[in-house]
Amino acid sequence: MLNDNLIRLYAASFRANFDLPALTDYFKEETFTYGGAAAEIARLHLLFRELGIVPGDRIALIGRNNPRWCITYLATIAYGAVIVPILQDFHPNDVHHIINHSESRLLFLGDNFWDVIEEERIPQVEAVFSLTDFHVVFERTGDRAVRFVQELPERFRAAYPCGFGPEDIAYPEVENGRMVLLNYTSGTTGHSKGVMLTVNNLTGNVLFARDAVNTRTGTRYFQRGGRTLSFLPLAHAYGCAFDFL
Repeated sequence: MLNDNLIRLYAASFRANFDLPALTDYFKEETFTYGGAAAEIARLHLLFRELGIVPGDRIALIGRNNPRWCITYLATIAYGAVIVPILQDFHPNDVHHIINHSESRLLFLGDNFWDVIEEERIPQVEAVFSLTDFHVVFERTGDRAVRFVQELPERFRAAYPCGFGPEDIAYPEVENGRMVLLNYTSGTTGHSKGVMLTVNNLTGNVLFARDAVNTRTGTRYFQRGGRTLSFLPLAHAYGCAFDFL
């Protein structure tokens, strides 16, 4: 088991790089700083608590690479829940299967994917959110999620009355041995298979990228202020590990 912990590394990085750009959507020309991303994570954590999400619950995610895809991923694992990223070119039958097999309670998606998903085929999903701006696309019963998202600016101000700053970035302890990622492979025989990955697994990837890749190649690919152009799907294990995490 590693001594470092990915969630603690991210909290420290968000605080240290609060005003630096972190994530940019090239097409929308929209940029989140580390502090801005952390604020969005804090908003999602308020939403998760309102909806009764607890550590270990599964949250599915499908859509093109964009900052809110990344923010959803980070918010989920920093909460101690399990992110279930789905490759966007999977057949709708496989998407339905993964959402059901993973027992995901929430679904975050690019708006166009809702056109091919049938809500009656994912009966355990309680609410669906858009990766465009986190608005509610679908709610199974009632309007609790819709009302909370509408009230979220006021709820956020009430939670952080002095404004959201670096000192407000703190996440619950998520042990290295805890599963936080359920990554489904493209199945060669039958349905996709879910691979259970822990904080320790993801931490190892990040430490390798930060230390070993830079040291062994003699080139600092990953450094403060550097840029990475992400074109691999972030739901793909390699793209996620080395373009994103």
